[in-house]
Formats: sequence, C-alpha cells, structure tokens
Amino acid sequence: MNRRNFLKLAGLAVGLSIPALSGAWWISNRGETLPSVDPYAPDPWQTTPSAAPVLLIINNDPVHCYGRFLAEILWAEGLNGFSAVQLADVSPQLLGKFGCVLASSGNYSPTQAEMLANYAAAGGKLVVFQPDSTLAAGLGFGAASGTIPEGYAVTNPQNSLAAGIVTLPLSVHVEAGLYLSEEVEIIARLGDPQAHPAVFIKRLGSGLVAAWAYDLAMNIVLTRQGNPELAIGADNFPLQRPTDLFYSWIDFNRMKYPQADEQQRLLANIVTWLCKDNLPLPRLWYFPGEARSLLVATSDSHRNTFSALQQVTRLVEQYSGTVSLYYTPPLPSDLGLLKLQS
Repeated sequence: MNRRNFLKLAGLAVGLSIPALSGAWWISNRGETLPSVDPYAPDPWQTTPSAAPVLLIINNDPVHCYGRFLAEILWAEGLNGFSAVQLADVSPQLLGKFGCVLASSGNYSPTQAEMLANYAAAGGKLVVFQPDSTLAAGLGFGAASGTIPEGYAVTNPQNSLAAGIVTLPLSVHVEAGLYLSEEVEIIARLGDPQAHPAVFIKRLGSGLVAAWAYDLAMNIVLTRQGNPELAIGADNFPLQRPTDLFYSWIDFNRMKYPQADEQQRLLANIVTWLCKDNLPLPRLWYFPGEARSLLVATSDSHRNTFSALQQVTRLVEQYSGTVSLYYTPPLPSDLGLLKLQS
C-alpha cells in the first residue's frame, strides 16, 4: 500500500470514529435529569395561637433566620404544648395568655422590646436568644460588650437546671455575645470558668428572663448540618461531598457525646422549670396513629443514578413510609472526572 492510499484509509477511519466516539461520550456524559423537588419543608406549625402554655415568637430577621427551627427543637424534646406566631402579630394582650414565651433571635424595635420587658416584669417567663442591644437593654442586662466568633459553652454542674447535661465543652459554631454577669444566675459559661455567661437567668420585676448568649437554633442546625461556607468543597477533590461540610468543623476529642442534643435538652430543662409555677408541662413523645414501633429509613446513595433512588423510594412507599436520602449525583463518566481535574 502506497503512502497516498494509507493516508486516505487513515482519514476515513478517523472520520468515522469521531462521530462514534462523540456519541458514546454524549451518552456517558449526559447524566440524568434530577427531580424538581422543593428542598424546603412546609411550615409545620400553626401561626394561629391556641390554648397552649408556651408561645413561640418567630422573628423573621434576615440574618437570624433560624427561628422556625425552635419549633423543631421543642417537638424533638416532647414539648408539644406550644403555639407559634410571627413577631409582627404579637400584642400585649396575646402575651398575657401565655405563662412562658420564647422569642427567637433577631432585631427588635424599641416598642417590641418594651412589650416583652413589660410581659416579664408583670410575672411572665421569657426566653431570649442572643438578644440585640435594644432587647437586651430593655430586659435589664445591657447590650453585649462584644462578640466572639465561635467557641464552647460549659455548663455549671452546681446549677440544678444543668442536671443531666454533660459538663464537658459543647461546641458553639456561631457568634456569641459577651454579656455582663452581674445579678444573673449562670447556667453555662463561654469557654473557661472565668468567661462570660453562655446561658443565664435574670429576675425582672416579678418575672424571669432566661437568655442564651448565642442563637441556639442556628447553632444546633450548623452543628448537625456542617459549615455552609464549605458547601463548594473543602479540599482539592473535584467532587462536592457531604463530608466537605465538616472539614475542621468537628472536635474529634469531643465526639463521644451528642453536643447538639445536649444543648437542646438544656433548653427543655429551662422551659419546663419556667412553667412549673403555672402548670406542669408534660413532655410527650408518640408514634403516629396506633403504631407500637417506628423505623426511621435512611439511604446513603452517593453516586447512584436517579432510577436507583426511585427504586428505593418506591419500595418504602409500598409500606406507606418515607425515606431520607443522602445523595451526591454520580459522575457521568471518567471523562467527566478528567475534565474536572483539569
């Protein structure tokens, strides 16, 4: 075969192989369309106040936007006797119907701060979380002298409200205010024993105010879900993985106890204690319907296809159940991995 004919055959082979390889690459790299599902659950709580001993005030502050999660914490701790309401709908008449009020983190106007302070001074029991300067001043313990970006909270073992709570450091992944400790009962401190209070109670008039120096709801969410700033990846690996959210986020020396659970249990202790003078606050855990047992179905589905996920969910739904899927999409192919690495 002469050189001319060889080049003709080689050109023909290349010409035929390019479409074939392109088609194979497209098939292996096209992936599958992910389902269009709203990742946010609907609000599960009623905003119309009912006959309940506890009122939860949701402050829709754009920075401290985790107030709704306080409802989840109360439910998880069996404290189901509460109503929830938006801050804009709160009035002195409404507050007077409840023996204990929880006000989520965020900014409060002078009028709103005065309303909550008057409620407590008149004998109410108020729980606040990292109160802003206006609310803190109205409640009588002054604005925070500064903040720390993150750290630990350590309970006071001598305080009865911390009974049953681990005395080892509890992670605080959010900023905490440095409030004064005069005339307050310390339940937990930030950092070492000489640091500022993390959780404390102050008497105001004939009532009581319990305060967290940090946004408890936000801290529990971040402790469990990881650092949102690492959502784009924490290392040089080309894929985003759930573990990236916890890169340098967990103190491995303190993994033997559930730090988020301990902090929300402390809240349950305090709320139960605040309500004791008015009425016992039952803590009820129950299974749906008349079920005598409950199975929590979860599925670790990294790099599985969507069709595989559908198969799992269909199987669970046959038994009228639901399943939580921890999912990272599969790489279309090794070509896609090479592309990411380049």
